[in-house]
Amino acid sequence: MMTADLVKALGLLRRSLEVEPETVAAVDAARIFDLFLEMERAVVAGKTLYARRAADAGVWRSEGHKNPASWMAETAGSGFGEANAVLEMSERLQSLPETTEALRRGELSAPQLREITAAAIEVPSSERELLDAAGRHGLKGLKDHCARVKARATSEADALSRYEQIRKNRSLVMWIERCQAPSGVLPGHRA
Repeated sequence: MMTADLVKALGLLRRSLEVEPETVAAVDAARIFDLFLEMERAVVAGKTLYARRAADAGVWRSEGHKNPASWMAETAGSGFGEANAVLEMSERLQSLPETTEALRRGELSAPQLREITAAAIEVPSSERELLDAAGRHGLKGLKDHCARVKARATSEADALSRYEQIRKNRSLVMWIERCQAPSGVLPGHRA
């Protein structure tokens, strides 16, 4: 049933594209533009959520591709890197429930999703913080925030690693040295 609904929605979308934009009032065109942005986010969500499962179907093998990303790239008319990124995001979403829900609600664009999943998979405890940053900042601000989160985690991990290495290699050597003090002078005192 879901497939039939999607086919029907695609037909409606294509029919709406037959209208010449110049024949629509500018105010209506602005609202239509917003609707297309919402639809774009829904499509990004659908592609990303279903990419991993579509790869599981093995269609890529039966069509002679070496891997799912190659099949997706050819099917979409996109580059291999872009298709591979969608597959990676799809896989990452398995362990990012809040991001998955934000994606389903249409709150994330493809570039935002790419940045958030890359950072949140490295620092899972930052998922909520990154989603909040996506709502407050533009893409550049989000990228900067993600970079800071990753750097902070890397710095903490490096510091912990250095500490553990030092702790593992440290040792204490003690010895008692016998010394002869000049007559009449106690050891540790100056004459």
